This record gives sequence, structure tokens and C-alpha cells, in this order.
Amino acid sequence: MNPTRMRDLDEVIEDALKSEPLRTVPAEFHLRVLERVQGTAMEDAEQRGRQFRFAASVLVFMALGASLFAVPFFSFFVAWLGGILPGGMGYFTQIIMVLMKSHALLLTTIVACSTLAVVSLALAVGLYAVRYRRSHGYRAI
Repeated sequence: MNPTRMRDLDEVIEDALKSEPLRTVPAEFHLRVLERVQGTAMEDAEQRGRQFRFAASVLVFMALGASLFAVPFFSFFVAWLGGILPGGMGYFTQIIMVLMKSHALLLTTIVACSTLAVVSLALAVGLYAVRYRRSHGYRAI
């Protein structure tokens, strides 16, 4: 809109309101406004919390899936590579072969890697949440 027309509109509104008498504000008006503002702020905080929890759970499940897929895949790949190039991988090939022959040790390794991934992800998400809330001026109501 043209700024000069906006000034004209402001003047028209001012002229129309000059003839109106000033009325008192109801006593509970301030409280109702505060309740609505606080309610809206709480809804926004809940929505941000839901979005954050959803993103964190997606990341946790992705990390679990990746760790459950990655450890056996890399074990197979290294064992396959060791079969093509015997002795080419040295002690690493020997460790992978021991892991592949011992199911309990392989399961322990998978659980340890998964736990490490989940704990690392939880710490990273927690630190990100604290940093995000501080940078966006989040306050509990």
C-alpha cells in the first residue's frame, strides 16, 4: 500500500475515534489476556517438545538400525576381503574371524556398539536441546 495513503487512513481513523468517549477496561481483562498468552505459550512449548521428542526417537532408531546392520555387514566384508587376500589384513582379519566364529562374542560386540551409539546419540541430542533452548530464549512458564 502507498505510504501516503496509509497516513491518510491513519488520519481518518484518528478523526473517527476523537468523537468516541473513552471507556474503562473491565477488571478481569488483563487476567484474560495473560491467560490466553500463557496458554498459547504453553501450546507452543508442547509442540516444540513433541517435535524434539519425535526427532530424537527417529535418530535413536536410525542409530540402532545402522549399528545392527553395519557390524555384521563390515564383518562379512572384511572376512570376504580376507578370503581374497589371505594375510592381507593381518591381525584385523584374525580378530574378525574370531568374532565371526564366536556368536556370543559377536553378539556382545553388536550390543556394545549399539549401546555406545545410542548413548552418544542421546548425549548429542541432549546437548543440542540445551543449546537450542538457550539460543531461542526458551523459558518454562
